[in-house]
Amino acid sequence: LTYKQFYSRIKQLSLIIRQYTNKGDSVSILLSQSVDLIIVVWSILYSGCNYVPIDINNPDNRIDYIIKDSNSKLLITFKFLN
Repeated sequence: LTYKQFYSRIKQLSLIIRQYTNKGDSVSILLSQSVDLIIVVWSILYSGCNYVPIDINNPDNRIDYIIKDSNSKLLITFKFLN
């Protein structure tokens, strides 16, 4: 992955995030550690939002609690990048 590709993916995803959120909103991330996770975090920050990392090993009720308590407007949970 080159820096140009990295930055291009960040810009692309941040545009999608902006469609569903406003600046300062929280966006939850439920992904395993990978390059995708780094791109998602940077995209959220680039869009002006706050990110809430959630451990994928948490039980479902804990994940639900974190999402509700953080008032997340969006949840990113799957691999969407090639």
